[in-house]
Amino acid sequence: MTLKSRMGIWSLTAAALLLVFGYVLVQYGIAGARQAGFVNYKLQSAGFSYTPWIYMLYVHIVTASAAMLSGLYALLRPAAGQAGRTRSPSLRRARLHRLAGRIYAVSVALSSLASLYLAFKASGGRIAGAGFLLMDALWLATTIHGVRQAMLGRIGKHRRWMIRSYALTFSGVSLRVLLGPLVLLLGSFTPAYQAVSWLCWLVNLAVAEWIIRKSKGRDVGLTGPTVGIQ
Repeated sequence: MTLKSRMGIWSLTAAALLLVFGYVLVQYGIAGARQAGFVNYKLQSAGFSYTPWIYMLYVHIVTASAAMLSGLYALLRPAAGQAGRTRSPSLRRARLHRLAGRIYAVSVALSSLASLYLAFKASGGRIAGAGFLLMDALWLATTIHGVRQAMLGRIGKHRRWMIRSYALTFSGVSLRVLLGPLVLLLGSFTPAYQAVSWLCWLVNLAVAEWIIRKSKGRDVGLTGPTVGIQ
């Protein structure tokens, strides 16, 4: 994959993040969660308890947002490897990459745990819940495996696993992009939400594998033997 193609993909990713962050800020930060259509739909469900669900939702939103931002930075600004001087640009870049990686890993761990709770309360019943539970398990597993590869100095494998992890991180954006068209296509919210609970991350993983295959055998940005999280 050419540099121009990679930058195009990440530019679209950044633009989608800005749109979603704007929506989340206005809907949950200014208007209030109870005014959100998704939350209002759940409030109409028999036996639904607003608390502690809403607190777990906010934990998930904040930590997932931190993961999206730090993960995007780490992928766009990969470590450049060690250099001979402490103040060299490559060392500063490596340190910033490690910092972003730590923030990302902690954010994913916290967000995935909150998301596990939310999955058991998911709209759409067991079908949607199963989709989100599997996604959360894969999200945490790919992140742990990616961090481990960095600690072992296997930079190429680290890069590939973190692309997979970030694809799962980005599923929150894909969910919001796909949900509207699916509601129009399927005619109502519940079947659309059941479908999107699987499609939002399966589509992302398919795109991630395509990116990895296109980049195979080429320099995809991470070089140097000791840029892992130490």
